[in-house]
Amino acid sequence: MLSMSILYSLCLDETNSQLKRALELLDWRMGYKISSFVSKHRPAILHLVESRRLEKEYDSKTVLYYLPRHLGETVLVDCPSEFELRPMVKEDAVLADSVWPNRHVGSLFFLKRLIAWNPNVGAYTKDGRLVAWCFRLQAGALGALQVDKEYQRRGLGTLITKAMIRKLCDLRMDTFAFVNCDNAPSRRMFEKLGFIETDYVYWLRTLPTDPTIPPWSD
Repeated sequence: MLSMSILYSLCLDETNSQLKRALELLDWRMGYKISSFVSKHRPAILHLVESRRLEKEYDSKTVLYYLPRHLGETVLVDCPSEFELRPMVKEDAVLADSVWPNRHVGSLFFLKRLIAWNPNVGAYTKDGRLVAWCFRLQAGALGALQVDKEYQRRGLGTLITKAMIRKLCDLRMDTFAFVNCDNAPSRRMFEKLGFIETDYVYWLRTLPTDPTIPPWSD
């Protein structure tokens, strides 16, 4: 089975001419997941998709929120006494994957790798139960931020986000996040924490054009 290919794009050329040339050099027969590309690159990518008559499996849009480090350093993390904040372990990926809205074939392995390689924070009860968590995605943004249903409306989503902000500040990094456009509660939370909406970020997946190529295994 062939794995899905993930494509990232970022170009300083405002005309997109260099990006257009680069896209034309790729072999699109197997298909690509074009991940987290900003709005200025969308015309070039859509031009390629349309000119090659590629079929899209999905084409989604998220909001890009940004918080510079100097503002993140003013964020205070006040963890209630009944919870403990600490990095997750790979076994925690099973729970996170089981309720992740973006769960797919291979997502458990993906989350385990994020835990192993990237900054993350989990909120645990005193008996060790994971009740809220946040990952840092491969593109550097906060993602897969969730709270156990039994523990929602207790401010744990905000707590976890604050903890991630401070962890990234300690690494001398800014913080940014991708939020679904229709997720009003999450958007309000990020804006309340001082995040600024700076752009839209898109996710587009093209289907294989060669019938002899096996489906993605992710």
